[in-house]
Amino acid sequence: MREHNGAEYPAVWEPVFDAETWERLQLTLRLRHEKAGYDQGAPKARKYLLTGLVFCGRCGWPMSGSRMYDVQRTTGNPGDSRRVYFCTKRTDTLELSGCNGLRRNADALEDFVVQCVLYRLDSPALVQMLQAAENNQELCDLINTRQTHADRLEALIDDYATGLLDRSQFARAKQTAEVELQRMNAQIQALTRSQTATALLPASMTVRKAWDEAESMEWRRQLLELVIEQVVVHPAVKKPWYVAADGTRFRFDPSQVDINWRV
Repeated sequence: MREHNGAEYPAVWEPVFDAETWERLQLTLRLRHEKAGYDQGAPKARKYLLTGLVFCGRCGWPMSGSRMYDVQRTTGNPGDSRRVYFCTKRTDTLELSGCNGLRRNADALEDFVVQCVLYRLDSPALVQMLQAAENNQELCDLINTRQTHADRLEALIDDYATGLLDRSQFARAKQTAEVELQRMNAQIQALTRSQTATALLPASMTVRKAWDEAESMEWRRQLLELVIEQVVVHPAVKKPWYVAADGTRFRFDPSQVDINWRV
């Protein structure tokens, strides 16, 4: 398709994508844009694996990743610091912010979450996702139905502007249409995540091997977001020793971490 003066026309060149793939791609980008809240069209870079996924169990605020100086580190080097996720209380905004009362070692938390995810994906749950990914017709029907509802929502604005609907009628109809649109968005995102699994996992390679060999943090984040809704970190009283996959020992309590799974 080509666009000219606001109208679309069939193009004379060969398409790169078929029409269904193109529509799915555009919808996925729109949904991600609305969810992420891009600033002037540019996504914010994320340097920490769990950014946007990990939340404070005390106040519910998203936890941020940073490096912090730790006076208790055993090396005794004043320049030493460690990676942490922490709930921060912002002072530069009038909006509600975190409680500033929770902090966790980032290396230990990331290792625990990753091991849980790899264990879960190396299970029948992955097979079920891949089977669901084959149902392209369901996704296509959802996309078409969503577009119909979106068009109806636009039509409501015109009906209100021309006097066919009064203010109260418009408000009720708009609220009903928006709730239905949100429900369909959730369904489409769920199916899209399932279909993403086949693209994320290279052929004839286990999930763990693909993870270990991956060079892109964004690839790893997509894999985590495929199965994780959020990670909730609760206040911990005890700090037992936790041994990471590479043998490193941390003071970390996995029992105070809840992973809310999508599937």
